[in-house]
Amino acid sequence: MEINVEFKEFYKTELKYKLEKIEKERLVFENKMKKDRKKGVIIALGIALLVSIGVQAMQEEGSFTDFLKAFAIFAPVFSLFGWGFGSHFAMKKMLKLKKPFKEKIVAPIIDHFNSNLKYQPEKSITKEEIKDSELFQENIEYYNGDDLFEGSNSFSDYRFSEMRLGVKVKKPDKDGHMRDISHAIFKGVFLVADFQKIIIDSLIIRPNPSFKEENDKKRFIQKGSKFQKEFAKNKYTHWYIEDVKTSQTLRKVETGDGYFDEQFLIYSSDEEKAKTLLEGGLMDFFLKITDWEKEQTYNDKIEGHLQGNYQFPTIYFSIIGNKAYFGKPFDRNFFSPDLLKSIVDEERTAKFYQEIKELNLLMEQMTQIIPKATSNN
Repeated sequence: MEINVEFKEFYKTELKYKLEKIEKERLVFENKMKKDRKKGVIIALGIALLVSIGVQAMQEEGSFTDFLKAFAIFAPVFSLFGWGFGSHFAMKKMLKLKKPFKEKIVAPIIDHFNSNLKYQPEKSITKEEIKDSELFQENIEYYNGDDLFEGSNSFSDYRFSEMRLGVKVKKPDKDGHMRDISHAIFKGVFLVADFQKIIIDSLIIRPNPSFKEENDKKRFIQKGSKFQKEFAKNKYTHWYIEDVKTSQTLRKVETGDGYFDEQFLIYSSDEEKAKTLLEGGLMDFFLKITDWEKEQTYNDKIEGHLQGNYQFPTIYFSIIGNKAYFGKPFDRNFFSPDLLKSIVDEERTAKFYQEIKELNLLMEQMTQIIPKATSNN
């Protein structure tokens, strides 16, 4: 990643010494983790030793060979648990460094990028705003979010944050008993924009779970996506028009663009106005975003950066009155340092700067297209 000269200077004068102070704390936790891991493994080997002696004693003619066989089985398994147990508590303490990192590193980067962009790392888009969007009709059991940004331009006031939404579903365990399992349905960035006037009573766009890609690369990532496989089963994600609380009757909308209409479920209270909005720039914007993200996901998958549990890149979008809601799935956590590595790294810090620019640009484009499309009505 190319780092511009201006940011290099900002890093040296404003960020590096702060990072070095946090790094000293991180190293203390890292050394503690190493010691706890060793203790965990030693204790686990002791337990494995006692269990192996017990196994030998239970044999009618227990021999030293029986003991060795038992120890060879239990020692690796118990050691793994001991190593993980030793890591757990040290990692919990290490995660406390995220707060000072965001306050002392991420916040100054945001202020450097755009002093008018307000940042609140521990806040997020609210549960009520997610519900008001009418985009997720599932019985959402958990709403988790952080890194709230608030900004404005000449078109709207807007705010966005990372959000993780999930439901509880019943699945059989290994014994065939049905258990409640938490299932994520959305992970990414969610935007809410307030416009000065009503745009449309309701326009709702959601991914179509039955859509199947034809392009080889796109089909490859669609088949590999765990999110998409669960979504396509249509067990947890349904569309009930009667549940959408709008002041007018919703009708299905078709834009005439076959690829777009197959990829999304589009409903509105005003079909003609919705089509005008979509044709005024929104449809092209959504297609460009999803196509670009699919290309990036394909490259990440080929390069081994993605495992099986990733989302199929698409968008969620609605306009209810004078508010626009936009959900963009992302398979990465923004502004979170890898605390298992040194955080004093110019390129890694510049990545946060690029992420801020990327997200803010996305939201700026979104909020500019809507009023322009509205003015064409």
